[in-house]
Amino acid sequence: MFARDVGRLEKLKQTLHEAVRWIIVVLAFGIAGCILVRILHLVLPESWLWLDEPRIEEIDHLLLSGALGALLSRYISVAIPTRRNP
Repeated sequence: MFARDVGRLEKLKQTLHEAVRWIIVVLAFGIAGCILVRILHLVLPESWLWLDEPRIEEIDHLLLSGALGALLSRYISVAIPTRRNP
């Protein structure tokens, strides 16, 4: 393979890695927002609540499904190499 091709391939890998990192950051903020909304719906008076019961159940299902956590942990385990002591 030529040096230009290797450099181009490496640049593409870095770009994709950065895109995936930004997606993970956005997902993390979204999950944090869902947690915040759910906590607010637990502690605020009933007159201040803005979501109906089906929407709250959707948030509960999203937060408790475990699929998002599995996705994040799988990417993090691949992206962050583990150090092994010989």
